[in-house]
Amino acid sequence: MIGLLVPVLVSLLISCSSGGRKVTETKESQAVSATSSSTELIPKAIILEREIRGQMYGAELSAPQAIRWDVTGNYYLIDKGNHRVLMFDSAFSPVVDFGGANRAGGRLRAPGRIAFDGRGNMFLADTELREIFQLDVALNLVRAIAFWDDTAALKFGTPGGLGVDQDGLLWVSDSDRSRLAIFDRFGIFKEFYADFNFGGSHFERPGAMFPLERGGMIVCDEGDGKALVFNSYGVQTGIIGKGVLREPVDIYLDRAGRIWICDRALEEVLCFDERGSLLFRTGDLGAAYNIKLTAPAGICITDDGKLIISDSGANRVLICKIIFSS
Repeated sequence: MIGLLVPVLVSLLISCSSGGRKVTETKESQAVSATSSSTELIPKAIILEREIRGQMYGAELSAPQAIRWDVTGNYYLIDKGNHRVLMFDSAFSPVVDFGGANRAGGRLRAPGRIAFDGRGNMFLADTELREIFQLDVALNLVRAIAFWDDTAALKFGTPGGLGVDQDGLLWVSDSDRSRLAIFDRFGIFKEFYADFNFGGSHFERPGAMFPLERGGMIVCDEGDGKALVFNSYGVQTGIIGKGVLREPVDIYLDRAGRIWICDRALEEVLCFDERGSLLFRTGDLGAAYNIKLTAPAGICITDDGKLIISDSGANRVLICKIIFSS
């Protein structure tokens, strides 16, 4: 068991209703209420059900990264090796792609993380271009948000993880400057969180993040093997996984408030409860398949309990079933 999160985190995850679950407008913004089921049901195994790999729109899936899904049930996957984002339907059949280094109009170079807001918009960070692209759910480009300032060369570094909070603010982790940049819903920079002298546990290399239901974010610190919890004012309220994690690269909250993290260096998926206690960890997807994770880079969980993993080292996406024990 690792260090417990302070009670502030618990209050962020517990619904103000009488134990009912509440889902926000999009699946990406679905940091939902923790209920008693998060303590009654504990993950004990992950079993592979389906593997997605191979050629899609003229290119083999290569180094898949972030994966998320929206309120319509469509999935969105960063195919980093091909400089694009892929859209799949609810049956995980490819529908359309955006970007691609050799495609006419292709604009992406090093796409990494994605996030959704409450209005059907997707945000995608490109670390090489140092831009954040806003796309609609059909992957049409809406706008590009520059992650640089011509008047202050050292103001921004490289955009990493993304998250849209309950107020519609876009949070961007700056992996070079080790802080969080906050933009309004129009793409205008507002302020930095976790900046110098902010008083909390400092970042080494902030990356992927996930929104909390009542404001704030949980942010992976890839460089220091932990995840930091922030409230909506940018105040750090807790630490997850210190001493357990090595290189957490993606994070997701399920409907019961359990915190799922994939760790690239450990080649494992780990699950914590809302208080930060380790519930489960594995890199093995079932003895019958003899399949182990190889540099996992993305994770998400569907409403029906499917765990989806981008296994970057093996150029595949794994659709798994979570087996629980009480």
